[in-house]
Amino acid sequence: MESALPTARLVHLSKWASKEGYGFTVKEFKDKKEYRVKTLEADMPAAAAGIMANDCIIEVNGIPTSTLDYAGLVNEIKRNPQKVVLRLLQPYEKELIKKRGVDVTSKACPVEVVKGRRESDDTTKMVAEKMAANTVEKSLIRCDANTAVTLCKQRLDLLSSL
Repeated sequence: MESALPTARLVHLSKWASKEGYGFTVKEFKDKKEYRVKTLEADMPAAAAGIMANDCIIEVNGIPTSTLDYAGLVNEIKRNPQKVVLRLLQPYEKELIKKRGVDVTSKACPVEVVKGRRESDDTTKMVAEKMAANTVEKSLIRCDANTAVTLCKQRLDLLSSL
């Protein structure tokens, strides 16, 4: 029996008045025509919304990143100075979906909507500490699909407690 597809995250980020930017950088993989989150800053909108290093950026504001060059991606992120919407998958999730013959940008790919916080508070600081102490990201590097799904559910459970 085939297991369910991994769930993409549709993350709605808003800039915080007390901070500059969203708190993440992007790395381009030209050979794969792919963009990934390279680094995250603690206690910033991206980290508070559960974005992880190495997340594949599938869409920005509904535009597939496969249609954008690096400058176009950056321009789309900056188009609205206060918010951006990112569709994200971890690399192993993206590969699993592709192996099943599903387009990662299609409606057939399940999505969980994540609404980022509008400002830093005690909860975002607590989550930043828990995420820093958590080894989920390190565990995702080399694991089987079932373990990866379990770890992602644990991460989403932590974020949904906000």
